[in-house]
Amino acid sequence: MTPIWSNADICLIMYDDVIESVLAQSTYTTESLATEGFIHACNGRQVQEVIDKHYDRSQPMSIMIINEQKLLAPVKYEGPSLSMLSTEPFPHIYGPLNLDAVEHIIPLTEFI
Repeated sequence: MTPIWSNADICLIMYDDVIESVLAQSTYTTESLATEGFIHACNGRQVQEVIDKHYDRSQPMSIMIINEQKLLAPVKYEGPSLSMLSTEPFPHIYGPLNLDAVEHIIPLTEFI
């Protein structure tokens, strides 16, 4: 059975040890927002590949499910980098993430 979360349109992958400090803020920014102009995100179907390519699986992680309707920053769906197998566009958040747009936080072990 496919988890319901796999249909999520916007997901952020985060190590568990930083989630509490992130949620204590009103907005979340990343280094990529400063250097590339957007926050990297993915959809639920892309989570596994993104983790495999960019994250240390030995550390506990969770997935933030974002409600696009509540985002204050614009989202653009843009093509994947050449290093990714997914051909689906990735959601990029062009501004700080207002944390009231976070609908759920799911431990990776329950997500996949």
